[in-house]
Amino acid sequence: MFKRMTAFLLALTLVFSMSTSYSATSPPVNEETEGNLMALALKDLDLIAGDQQGLRLDDQLTRAESLVLIIKLQGKQDSIKPTPTWTLPLKDVKATDWYAPYIQYAYQNDIARGISKDKFAANAPVTEKQFIKMLLSATGYENTIDFNWTTVEKDAVKLGYKYLSKPTVSGKKVLFNRRAAFSLIFETLEKTPKRQSTTILEQLINLGIVDSDALASPSASSILDSLLVKNI
Repeated sequence: MFKRMTAFLLALTLVFSMSTSYSATSPPVNEETEGNLMALALKDLDLIAGDQQGLRLDDQLTRAESLVLIIKLQGKQDSIKPTPTWTLPLKDVKATDWYAPYIQYAYQNDIARGISKDKFAANAPVTEKQFIKMLLSATGYENTIDFNWTTVEKDAVKLGYKYLSKPTVSGKKVLFNRRAAFSLIFETLEKTPKRQSTTILEQLINLGIVDSDALASPSASSILDSLLVKNI
């Protein structure tokens, strides 16, 4: 089991060191493409879950749903408890809302504060810029030190992120959908949080959140094989 995990981590490191920037100007349309394979691999690793309609890769994530995904990468989902009272200055969130404890955790840990001083917009579609900011903050990077809100996407590239969307010919970016978000989540697995010495994936395995046996799943193996073949 340990050898399998080590091999997977080495392969994952090789993939991301060799891969080229992902362009979302031509969104993946079949299950053999990178974005779909990454999503299926994350599902096999129990880091994302679908519903009766599947993974809905062409749909958008809400800001609240994004927090759940990102907090799970920290291994903190089991520590998220119901919020008996709501004390934060966000007037559009109630203690009874299912996402209230996630927002409270994110707010208190500087992962996300809202779109204004008193509004979080939990059910609004998350933008790529917002998602990246949450992701960087959750992995220990600090606003105004390691990145800035106005340049967060460029800062993410400098920090080694490759799976960011590119402007279309008209200069507009494509819709930031679940597939694009899952690609960034997958890429984050091989990242080492600031001031730490082990990768996110290693930490999740050590915490028992990711089963090391799942690393050999068809989907996880497929995405590694696909990217390695593409980039050799």
